[in-house]
Parts: sequence; C-alpha cells; structure tokens
Amino acid sequence: MIPLIILALFLAKGLLCPHNWAWGDNKMGNYIKEDHFYLFGRRVAQEAIKKFGPDYNGHLLILTNAGIVKTGEGDTSLALEALKQITACSPEKKSLIVINSAIDQLLYFFFFQKKTGDSFFVQTEAPRVASIPVGKILSRDLSQLCCHIIFKNVSLGRLMAEAEEMASIFARQPYGKKWASLINFAHFCLKIRLQK
Repeated sequence: MIPLIILALFLAKGLLCPHNWAWGDNKMGNYIKEDHFYLFGRRVAQEAIKKFGPDYNGHLLILTNAGIVKTGEGDTSLALEALKQITACSPEKKSLIVINSAIDQLLYFFFFQKKTGDSFFVQTEAPRVASIPVGKILSRDLSQLCCHIIFKNVSLGRLMAEAEEMASIFARQPYGKKWASLINFAHFCLKIRLQK
C-alpha cells in the first residue's frame, strides 16, 4: 500500500511522466539514425553495457529525462529509441522510465543493474551534444560528450558500508543530488518489483 501512495505522490508532483506506462509508437516510429540524440543515446547505452558485462540482460533499469529536455528546436526523444534498441529496455516493460524535468535541465541517463547494484550515470548539456558533428558522436570519448560520468556499485549494502564516501559524493554539485535521487528511485522501483 505504501509504495502505491509514494508512486501517486511522484505522479502528482510531475516527477514521472504518465506516458511511461503507455508510450505510443507514434513518437518513436520514424527515428533518424543521423540524429544527434539518437547517436548519443546509442553511445551511452553501449558504454553502459560494456561496463556491466554480459550479465546485464533482463536486470537493467534505465532512468532518464530524454524526451523532456530540449535544445533550441532540437528534441532529445530519439535517444529513447537508441536505448530501447541497444538494451532491450522499454517503457512497456517498465525498465525504461522517463522522469519529468524542466526542458532546460541537464540531460541524464542512469543505468541500474538490479542484480549486482552497479550503476552508470552520465549527465550532459544537450546543446553540447547538438554542437558535435553527427559523424563524430559515436567515435568520441564519452568524457568529451558528458560533464559528469559515474560508474559505481550502489547496492544497499555498499551504500551503508561506504556511507561517508557516498555522502561526500552526494554533496557535490551539480550532479550529486540528482544522482542520489536516482539511486533512491531505482531502489524504490526494485522494491516494488520484489513485492509483486
């Protein structure tokens, strides 16, 4: 009962987009593989899979604000199609969740390996991605595309064992609070699934 109340609060506050549960094909149907954000989403997903190794399949949760964040006339929603293709996560499976944010926020992707507790978090400025020539996005080092990159085990046991270190990371701006909230939300989603 309590998880349903918390979920209702997330919806009421606009932290979750209702379309996470019923995303139509109309928004994703005609993607262009030469799109900046499609390629960026592909690059980020490939890096996450490389870091998680072969055991990630079926145990991955992705939280992102792609599709919400805009850059001028640009749309970041095509990154979602890349994530779906590379990871097999989707809104329908409740393994790809778009979290509402302001359209001018930093674009982020949070990958959580539910089996091991490993996480991969990247954050970037959407205009930075849009300014890179399309042909160079896949070949660029991720550190050139993103302003923050973190790969860390955030299982509950690790969080408690390394509480001081984690608190210092969470205190750093601008990514610390966002990363902490995504870790909490990922564990919340995991708990809901375990209760079913």
